[in-house]
Amino acid sequence: MLSPEGLVAAAAVLVGLGLLAWCLWAGRLEVPGDVGEEDEKEEEEEEEEEGIPFMAEEGSGHCRLLCKPSALAQHLVRSLGRSAALRGGRWPWPCWPQLQMLWQLLQPPEPEPVVARELLQLSDAGLVALDWLVGPWGAAGGGGVVSSPVLLLIPNAAGKVTRGLLQLGLRALERGFIPVIFNRRGHNGCPLTTPRLQPFGDPGDLREAVTYLRCRHPSASLLAVSEGSGSGLLLAYLGESGSSSRLAAAACLSPIFRGRDWFEASMPWLYEWPLLLHLKQGLSRSVQSLGLGEVDGGTLGTPRSSLGVCMGWVLLPTPGAPVQGQRC
Repeated sequence: MLSPEGLVAAAAVLVGLGLLAWCLWAGRLEVPGDVGEEDEKEEEEEEEEEGIPFMAEEGSGHCRLLCKPSALAQHLVRSLGRSAALRGGRWPWPCWPQLQMLWQLLQPPEPEPVVARELLQLSDAGLVALDWLVGPWGAAGGGGVVSSPVLLLIPNAAGKVTRGLLQLGLRALERGFIPVIFNRRGHNGCPLTTPRLQPFGDPGDLREAVTYLRCRHPSASLLAVSEGSGSGLLLAYLGESGSSSRLAAAACLSPIFRGRDWFEASMPWLYEWPLLLHLKQGLSRSVQSLGLGEVDGGTLGTPRSSLGVCMGWVLLPTPGAPVQGQRC
């Protein structure tokens, strides 16, 4: 008989093969060689005037950098052009983002890094959580050099701290940065003391957190990195603050520029179901504060019908309640 670990691995392989077959059948993935030469020429002619190519012709990515001419752009072209991760070798890995996402989901979880949580009370008595990544010396929040730059990490709009964001924080910690994760109201175990969550693109809570970090580390440079849908928060903050943002630099990884289109669009069930489960777990801890009543777990079998309702509670301003008769 197979061990439980073997059964899990076999199930993961079957799910991966099924997703790959579905993506190929639906045309979501482009297999190299299937595209006609005429279509390739047309695409190349359309892209000739946009961006700077930084991949060799034999590379599988054919990536282009869309930017304004600057010293930073030239540095990125030189460094990224030598990146083995973008080339992917003989296996066309960069061309298949769905497969990359599946690989991230199927990888076994790594040990969680040690963090020191700090609750920050806001002007309306709400709370946000700042998770300082702890170094090997057991000091959190930059107990070492005072002038070490502070790196503020902003998770996606659902509050999910992904493996990639944690890896970025750990690498920054190794290079002398002070990484801290910004957790919104009611996210990742942060207590919800107000009858509302943070709406999508509302930078009020982030502004107060940045002010606090600047006061705590007045002589350090403050940088911010957001991931996925969390970029809506960082972009809104930069747009409203402008030159007074108090940030030395900011970067958005896989940003979402059209929030409404993203909110209304559907996603593959393989990603949608875990997201719905994550949202329901967070909302179930905030039922009394939000006045939601019951968070019905029985609707997990039909995630698409209730994902929009849960996302509405999490991302839209309160009074954006669900439609009567429809439970999250």
